[in-house]
Amino acid sequence: MQAMKTLSHRHLGPQVLATLASVVVSALLVFGSATDQAAARGGGGGVFRGTTSQGYPGYVKTSSFGYLIDRVTIPVLVKCSFGPMLLPQKFQLVTVKPNGQFKETASGATEEERVSLQFTESLSGRFDKQRTSVVTKSRMHFIFHASDGSTEECDSGIVTMHAHK
Repeated sequence: MQAMKTLSHRHLGPQVLATLASVVVSALLVFGSATDQAAARGGGGGVFRGTTSQGYPGYVKTSSFGYLIDRVTIPVLVKCSFGPMLLPQKFQLVTVKPNGQFKETASGATEEERVSLQFTESLSGRFDKQRTSVVTKSRMHFIFHASDGSTEECDSGIVTMHAHK
C-alpha cells in the first residue's frame, strides 16, 4: 500500500489556500442548503439563539408550527494541518419529528484549480418538550486532493450548541 502524501501550507502556498477556502465556501453554499420538502405541522415555532461549544453564536429559526426548521446557521471551526477555517454551516427546511428530534446530512464533491474536494456535513439535535430550547450537534469533514497526489483531511469534530427562544 502506497503512503499518502499530506498537503502542507508550505507546499500549497497562499494562492492555493485561498482557492481551497473558496472551494469550501462555494461547496457549502451550493450543497450545504440541504432541503427536505416536508409540510409544517404542530406547534411551537420561533427563533432560538445560542453559543456553540467552540464559542461562536448561532441560531435556529423554526416554522410557525415548529415542525420544520426554516433555517439554521452555525459557525463551525474546522481544523486542518494548514490552519483552522471558520465556516458557516447552513441548512434549510429540515423536518422536526413530533418528539423534537431532527437530523440532516449533506455531502458532495467539487473541483477547482486542480484541487478536488469531498465533503460531508451533518446536523442533528432535539428540541425540549415545551419547544423553548434546542440542542444541536454539527460536524464538518473535508478531504482535499491535489493533482500531485497529496491529500489533506480537515475535521471539526462534534460541535454542540445550546439555544433558547
